[in-house]
Amino acid sequence: MKNGYDYVVVGGGSAGCVLAARLSENPAAQVALIEAGPTDEAPEVHTPVAFPQLFKSDHDWDYSSEPEPALCGRRIYLPRGKVLGGCSSINAMIYIRAGTAEDVQLFQQSGRGPLSSNVSEGGGFFRTDSSMELPDIFFNAGPVMFYDEGLSQPFDDAYVFGPVVLKPSSRGTVKLRGSRPDAKPRIFNNFLATEEDRRSMIRGVQLTMDVAQRPALAAVCRAPHLVPASSSDADVWSFIERHTQTFYHPASTCGIGRVVDPQLRVFGVEGLRVVDASVMPTVIRGNTNAPVIAIAERAADLIRRSVEATSHRMNDA
Repeated sequence: MKNGYDYVVVGGGSAGCVLAARLSENPAAQVALIEAGPTDEAPEVHTPVAFPQLFKSDHDWDYSSEPEPALCGRRIYLPRGKVLGGCSSINAMIYIRAGTAEDVQLFQQSGRGPLSSNVSEGGGFFRTDSSMELPDIFFNAGPVMFYDEGLSQPFDDAYVFGPVVLKPSSRGTVKLRGSRPDAKPRIFNNFLATEEDRRSMIRGVQLTMDVAQRPALAAVCRAPHLVPASSSDADVWSFIERHTQTFYHPASTCGIGRVVDPQLRVFGVEGLRVVDASVMPTVIRGNTNAPVIAIAERAADLIRRSVEATSHRMNDA
């Protein structure tokens, strides 16, 4: 058996697991997959509805952003460091009562029931301006009181929904905080820094307010919504400043053409590639999981072709 590994994959997420699996299809290749943190024995790791319980735990990087100028200088918590966009929520039904013995038994036996919910159970894509060719807002909804970045426990039945800016034109940065390897990065999202993003969010919240007043929702409300003082642009923006929070889909921090080449190789560093959402040249209009899996599949092909080409050159020599 050879000493060492042919490939070391850092991170056991969607991209890392796919990449490691594909490279391991070659029986001659030695592949190491490294993931940070303890083992995944905690029940909340395997229970979708319990994901907020992982925040600020041993399973969490516990990152926070730098103060956000457009959000009254608030620092926004970043669960596992995975966030992009903004979400203004309107609270009024939750799985606040989930977790009974019957719920646990149903989930353990068949993977169904309230505990199988990922909280965010509905959504849709909207153009807040009819002149737009593509949607600028994603509407996210769930039957749960989810607020305070998911750090506070629900205390009543509720539903929550609100807009997310799909393709923000604002640009943030991720930088080293210092030379210590255990120092947390300096993350500056720079949310809603452009007029284009602010207009989309304002119109998105106004659309949310309109939906909240529809009869089907009004019929199940027994308490006032958390909403702006009025639908005026000024009142809506004031609400956005105080209540916008992050929404789990960062991308483009190592974009192709800036940090990596089209083969996903890091410029100036031999033998290092980046394979995840960070290589996307621009932010995509939607969730990142499926595209990241596709990136990993493509990366595996690129790596195998590179190895084959090198082998051919050595044989020819």
